[in-house]
This record gives sequence, structure tokens and C-alpha cells, in this order.
Amino acid sequence: MKNFLHRIGISRKFLLAPTLPTLAMLYFAVSGIVQRQQVVSEMDRLHSLTAVAEQAGNLVHQLQRERGMTAGFLGSQARPSATNCEHNAPLRIPRRMLSSISSPRWTKVSSVPT
Repeated sequence: MKNFLHRIGISRKFLLAPTLPTLAMLYFAVSGIVQRQQVVSEMDRLHSLTAVAEQAGNLVHQLQRERGMTAGFLGSQARPSATNCEHNAPLRIPRRMLSSISSPRWTKVSSVPT
């Protein structure tokens, strides 16, 4: 190696000197880009999971309302009232929300018929 450095010209030595710092800078730049891409990917997944959690929360809320109306209906000896005629929101999580999640632990949930 020492013999190699003695044989090359001074102009090539000036070109060779900044290559190691440039390669190090390039390595850290690429690793930073890859890391940020992974964060973006995780944020997209978190966004889809948040949407499913919101839908599940709405489902639980509607089921609790239905449970309360059923208790009121049964408590009134099965006489219909005005609150029993309310419009019920759909009580299911859309399949497109569940299909956007690629986790094996969600496979049982996505197979529930809607």
C-alpha cells in the first residue's frame, strides 16, 4: 500500500484524500433515508390501526345503546316506546378496514361475516 501511494501522482492523491469522508457521509445519508422510510411505513400502519380502533369503538357504543334500549323495552313489559324506533347505525366494521391490516393476529377478526 505504501508503495502504491508513492507511485501515484499528486493530483490523484488530492482526489483520493476526500473519498473516505465522502463514502462515510454517503453511508450515513442512505441509512438515515432508510430509517425514515421505515418510520413512514410504521406511521401508515398505525393510521390504519387507528381507523379500525375508531370503528370498533363506534361498534361498541352502538351495542351499548342497543343493550340499554333492550333493557328499557324489557323493563316496560315489552311495550314499545318512541326510543325503540331510533335509527340504528350499521353495527359492523367494514371489510376494507380489516383487509388493510396485514397482521396475522387480525385474521380471525377479518373472517367474521358482515
